[in-house]
Amino acid sequence: MKVYFVNSTPLLVECLQKAIAEVSPFLPPSVNLSVVPKPLQSFLSAKEKEPMAIVTPANSFSFMGGGFDKAVLSGISSSPHKEREVESAIQNNTLSLHHGFLTPGQAHTVNLADIPHTNDSLAVKQGVTSLIQVPTMEIPEVILFDRVFYSTWAALGALTATDVEAAIFPGFGAGFGGVPPGTCARLMVGAIALWYMPAPSPLARSAAVLLYLRRKYVKLGKASDIVALEAYYTPFGKELKNEKGKESQHWPLPWHKLVKGLNWIESRND
Repeated sequence: MKVYFVNSTPLLVECLQKAIAEVSPFLPPSVNLSVVPKPLQSFLSAKEKEPMAIVTPANSFSFMGGGFDKAVLSGISSSPHKEREVESAIQNNTLSLHHGFLTPGQAHTVNLADIPHTNDSLAVKQGVTSLIQVPTMEIPEVILFDRVFYSTWAALGALTATDVEAAIFPGFGAGFGGVPPGTCARLMVGAIALWYMPAPSPLARSAAVLLYLRRKYVKLGKASDIVALEAYYTPFGKELKNEKGKESQHWPLPWHKLVKGLNWIESRND
């Protein structure tokens, strides 16, 4: 899977590049993450054709009038005069299946073959077959930062049900959502790395997510559940729950600490 982060904001581009450099040694060779520091239309025009999906934040009601969504709408419409019809068709497709409300953090896949006036669009000609809508908000507003991780995870789940070889991602929450560029980058790239990196079991991956998001897993209460999770942690990882002071405020957990805290993670460089 190829993941393209398409964004032209210099600071977010820099943060994404740094986050990708940290996680890349732990990803399988079949997964490649890259940053495209240019507008969506420019990227689509210049790249080679390949089966792709575009992940878009939209909103809970599938209005696509601003930001990355507006660029997506332009890219998938056969002409500017058809954009409103395309938007309405996508909106009807999504809301009819979700009873009028797509919950923030929930993914919905739109097959562009089912949407009129997209067949001759730039995006479709370049191989885009589907749109994955994952609203981070109901309406434009500041969001809780962890919604960035949840939305990325939901998008990855939707991607597994498609036949694409690549996906275009925005910066979730980095605009109206008010999420700082560094936090957005670490949450999105971290989610993708945790999804794709080899893990010995599903619970091992769960343990990694809990550690990365700094969740107080001891609140689960049941001793056997805590033991089951801590089976995947190093002594350093187990002590992270007791971390105090300035270091404990770094969120999500810095990647190098996650690596040190798991007893099963391996780098391709080792």
